[in-house]
Amino acid sequence: MVAVALTSGRIGINRMRVKGGANPESLYDAVNCYVTASGSVRPRPGTVTDATLPPGTIGLMTYRGKLHVFSDQHMDNLPLGYSMSVLTQPNKEAKLKRLHFAEPFLGFPYVVAEWDDGVIAHYWLEGEGGELEYWQPSKVYRLGQVVHPTTPTGYVYRATRLGEPGRVWAPGMDVQQGDVVEPTAANGYKYEAVEVYGNPARTGSQEPAWATDTDAVTIEEADAAAASTSNHSSPATGVPPRYAGGGGGNREQSPPVSIA
Repeated sequence: MVAVALTSGRIGINRMRVKGGANPESLYDAVNCYVTASGSVRPRPGTVTDATLPPGTIGLMTYRGKLHVFSDQHMDNLPLGYSMSVLTQPNKEAKLKRLHFAEPFLGFPYVVAEWDDGVIAHYWLEGEGGELEYWQPSKVYRLGQVVHPTTPTGYVYRATRLGEPGRVWAPGMDVQQGDVVEPTAANGYKYEAVEVYGNPARTGSQEPAWATDTDAVTIEEADAAAASTSNHSSPATGVPPRYAGGGGGNREQSPPVSIA
């Protein structure tokens, strides 16, 4: 076969065959090359290794100005400019096999991963989106809030309840000194009854406005209607419980959450 030097490809790829043979300025196929604006053909430049990732990382996605990879275990030795999310599933022995999809979706990475036990799982990595919240000492974290560790581990952590919940406030509810009560709409705090009057002392018909300021005390406005909602025969005194709690000081009740 006679070798022909290809110096021009102005016609582009053309697989039609006409009498007289193919036009020397047309291409039947083109691999690892490109045609310039002037019609000349140039080899495609080679790639350059940017970094060597540790074994066990899978996939690659551009996200938040970094190259994002995935794994089934935490790794410390990622190159500069790379970040990682650790994916998990109930079978702790399974290993991550491949990714079928990984792109940002509604502000967070959406990932479809296949495991070596045959499971194909979908992940929406909510904690990776928006402005990242990093853990800070002596800071109040609300129930359900997502926090990143100051040293990345591939995991994010969500605040969950620490200990048993207190009773939720209700109208006509008997309250004793030392009882712990929580608002019907959770605000991250619980409140301890520091003073009660009456035998028994009962809550009113309307929920109080729960204080969240330092050294604040919430005083509940009890009323006669509370007596009719209780099974006890003793009438309500009209003197309400006083609750300590809120935003700080020696009466503050710490938010019932832990970072886990």
